[in-house]
Amino acid sequence: MQWWGRAARALAALLAAQLIAGAAQAAITAFHGPMADKAQAYHDCVQRKRARACTNYSLYYIRGEAQSMRGNSTSFEYAKRGCDMGDGLGCTQLGLHHEYGISTKIDPKAAFDLYFKSCKLKSSLGCYNLALEYVRGRVVPKDRARARQLFAESCENSEHGFSCHLVADIYESERFFSTTQAEIAHFYQRGCELGDHVSCLGLSVMTRNGEGVPQDALRARNLARRSCHLGNITACLDIAEYFRGLKGTEHNRKRTIEYYGQACSLGSNLGCSVYRELIDEDLIPKEDQAREEDGEAQEGK
Repeated sequence: MQWWGRAARALAALLAAQLIAGAAQAAITAFHGPMADKAQAYHDCVQRKRARACTNYSLYYIRGEAQSMRGNSTSFEYAKRGCDMGDGLGCTQLGLHHEYGISTKIDPKAAFDLYFKSCKLKSSLGCYNLALEYVRGRVVPKDRARARQLFAESCENSEHGFSCHLVADIYESERFFSTTQAEIAHFYQRGCELGDHVSCLGLSVMTRNGEGVPQDALRARNLARRSCHLGNITACLDIAEYFRGLKGTEHNRKRTIEYYGQACSLGSNLGCSVYRELIDEDLIPKEDQAREEDGEAQEGK
């Protein structure tokens, strides 16, 4: 499962980069669902004193709409408002500002305290970042047991299961932990149950290979199909290739076209290319197609 470990680690690294570089929209949506309208978020924060609205307004300025010193400062201000009013995600966002020195000085201790508060407020990302502090040992001594506990909380607190696959990857890649394949599969299972497409694909791979769970090709395919329907391009392409390899029936061809089409709709160039190719083939009348193939065979002689 080495390729999967590399992919998940790359995704975890990308998440951190997105949060800090100003393109966090996808990551935040995965954790907490679609964001509210910007003007509505501002109104609800300032007029109605709603903590999550302040955090949402802050996130508009860290996701690419205002990548500037002023934008970062606004993000800091409204993340603080959200945190002060008791929103865990706001505290997490504020912790990231302190950890990476965005509109404030780098302060690992302040970041740690904010992640601690965030986790207490049931923010999955806050618990995840707090667990990492016990892995790194920068502010507090390394503590394997405490990190395990916090990683488990991160997954259980996750609204959409996203942090579950990050925990699974940490357990797979970090030598700090002595983790069984069954434990890794548990986090993928939980994330998949909560609707995280990456977790479903991870569990599908483990089930296909019999790693930590009984080997079961049918269950692996069903998990990959669920992952695809939740928006995972890789899973859609895998299922499309599976049906394409079966051949022989109209059902298999329709499923092949369906899953390549779904990959295309999710932004896969390969999915679009093969989808168009298959659709074009279906538009050619069977007798014309046979005539073309016969002509090609004659030319080859």
